[in-house]
Amino acid sequence: MSASESTQLKACRPCSKAKVRCDPGPSVACQRCHRLGKDCIKQAPRFHKLKHNNMSYVDVGRLERKLDNVTSLLTASRRYAEGINSHANVASPAREVVWVSEPSDQETEDMLKAFHQSMALFFPFLVRSPSLTAHDLRTQKPLLRLVIPVIFYKNVSSQQAHAVKSREYWMEQLLVKGEHGLDLFQGLLMFIGWTQLTLPMPRVTLVNNYLHLLEAQVNNLDFRGDSKSGMTGSVFSYLKDFGLDERLRDSRTLEELRAYLGCFYLVTMVSLCLDEKDPMRYTDYTEECCRAVEAAAEFESDKHLIQLVRIAQMAAKIHRTLNRHEIDVPNGSASTAMIIRLLQKDMQQLRDSLTCEFPQSAIVFLHYHTLELMIYRTAMTKLLHDHPIPQIDVLCACVEATKSFFDTFFTIPSHLYLQLPYTIWVQLGHGLAILSRILIHSDPRGNWDREYARQRLNFDATADTFGLKVEEAISQAAAEDIEMPPIFTQIKNRVVMWKEGHAARCATLDRWNQDQPQAIAPGMDELIPDVDVDDMLMTGSIWNFFSL
Repeated sequence: MSASESTQLKACRPCSKAKVRCDPGPSVACQRCHRLGKDCIKQAPRFHKLKHNNMSYVDVGRLERKLDNVTSLLTASRRYAEGINSHANVASPAREVVWVSEPSDQETEDMLKAFHQSMALFFPFLVRSPSLTAHDLRTQKPLLRLVIPVIFYKNVSSQQAHAVKSREYWMEQLLVKGEHGLDLFQGLLMFIGWTQLTLPMPRVTLVNNYLHLLEAQVNNLDFRGDSKSGMTGSVFSYLKDFGLDERLRDSRTLEELRAYLGCFYLVTMVSLCLDEKDPMRYTDYTEECCRAVEAAAEFESDKHLIQLVRIAQMAAKIHRTLNRHEIDVPNGSASTAMIIRLLQKDMQQLRDSLTCEFPQSAIVFLHYHTLELMIYRTAMTKLLHDHPIPQIDVLCACVEATKSFFDTFFTIPSHLYLQLPYTIWVQLGHGLAILSRILIHSDPRGNWDREYARQRLNFDATADTFGLKVEEAISQAAAEDIEMPPIFTQIKNRVVMWKEGHAARCATLDRWNQDQPQAIAPGMDELIPDVDVDDMLMTGSIWNFFSL
């Protein structure tokens, strides 16, 4: 090939899409395509000239309508978000904090007993020692003693007062004084674990800050993995050289190990469902803690604990694998499809290991279906768009996983709603977001039929069913003279807004799809602005509505 010919030719299509240099190879394929085994599709210079100098082949009117639809979609999303925020402000006026006296030892004892008989069923990382008394709480675990009334007081004003007290206490101890200890670690773990019951209800950014604080306690309390203990010149490296690090690890009590594993589970599941931060890393030390708790088998609930940690471990693996943090594979949709198949095998092994009694079984399998959604939502991104058969298979799997998720959630009796930890509610929010996206998702190349999803799933019916379940919970609480937290009393109005928001997005995208060409001519796809509507649906209030 002459120098004049090489300067006239345009980069091949794979290199052009990857925005990398396209150098001639040893064969017809360029060097990069030859090395990666890709089809080296050449592009004639006329496409380059058309793209920059000639718009005669482009329907300018269609592009203008496409831009109008983008504006309409963004406007609808913004109005939807403003509507929820304004409604939340009206429906949740600031309550005057009513200071109440601390509960008596007998009241504390009753609440502590109730916690371990009901709520600890779903969050087995805080197990009461048989010898722990209300007096012990006052002298040894002051933060836990403050947090328990936040969860169990029947009066919302009293709940708010204790929430303020406990929040001020741990903020002063952690941020002002720089203290650390098992009580602060466990208390913060419980506070975040049922943060939906605290007033005012924290927004996503605040929850994210809580998670960072909780994770910081792992370092302050010297819970560490191999990476930290092996740093050259660190105190831990010297301990390791003299064989003292294992002695320090062996001194950990099972109570401490459960709290550490609870931190891993909570931070990982909330982070991935809110899509705000990376999960905690599962280290060799985390595995050691799991084996120690499993081998001791001190409490029956430890079996449930191990299963929740294994689920969180799988969630972290899914996140890092699909985001290419832990593997080195060639770019391309085929590799993504292969990764999904490998993850499916791991998921089947995990499912075979899940065994527990109801109602914990419903909670465990709800987590499992959340893992499926984390994998299959990939089909609604660009990773599989150029490979229609795997994309359709994964989209169908996403539909079925979404249906299974809500079928499982609705098996949970409504009277348990007050006992469920925050990790369950963020999974429900994540599930509703995926439900909305899969029902709206469309493929401009016509490879996906939305009617299949709409025959299997219904956003309005799902939201209405959830609203009815919450109404049942409110009625049951009223019969027991329990005042429901605002997060539940506002659900009825929020259901209406969720349905209206979903309908507005459906209408906007229907107009969008009507303006799309029936088929994209070869070479014309690069002349169409690279706007992925589904990417826009990942953001907005519907994703994080439980934190409004």
